[in-house]
Amino acid sequence: MREFFRYWRAYSGIYAHRPRCVHRGLSNARRIPSVRLETLACNQCGAPLSVPEAAQFVRCNHCSASLAVRRSDSVTYTEVVEKLVEHASKLAEQVAHLRYQNELERIDREWEYEREGHLIKQKDGSLVEPTRGAAIFFGVGFASAGCVVSVVTIASGVWPFAVFGIVAFGFGIVAAVSGTNAAERFERARLRYLRRRGSLKIDDFLADARHEPVVSDDIPPLR
Repeated sequence: MREFFRYWRAYSGIYAHRPRCVHRGLSNARRIPSVRLETLACNQCGAPLSVPEAAQFVRCNHCSASLAVRRSDSVTYTEVVEKLVEHASKLAEQVAHLRYQNELERIDREWEYEREGHLIKQKDGSLVEPTRGAAIFFGVGFASAGCVVSVVTIASGVWPFAVFGIVAFGFGIVAAVSGTNAAERFERARLRYLRRRGSLKIDDFLADARHEPVVSDDIPPLR
């Protein structure tokens, strides 16, 4: 009898510590969360697509088109990525042309403001650009007139009036030199303006626009 109880206790202890395997695989298995799908239509071929709700880009298995999923508060739809890229490229070109024109207009305005500082006001109130030929003609003419007056007054024996001729001669020389310098300054400024304007290339603006993100109100943002 003692032997029976001894063997009974041994076997009962073994079975008591055996793990329960009934439905163990189902109860301890990690549950995979289900992915919620939404049905959309391909914007190129119109085929129905089952798309995860968090997807932003998908590929249509019917026409192999790359699609971007657009979501708003009221509608969800797809757009062909190639068309979006083409639209963004055209928009970037338009922005580049606008920047190019704005930069040209800015340089022109700056030059007009600088040019007004070089203009010479005439007796009738009109403004003219300084030229080397006009400065030399005016200065030499005035100096020649002063020289003639001085010679005539000295030859006539009217010495005091010779001073006016000498002053006129000096004034003509100074006017010719200052007018020539003003014309040279104006010419250098004009050349700087032309170089600045000529250095602007539309290709440079287009290259910069291709590397910049273009934001358009027509394209809703991805969510």
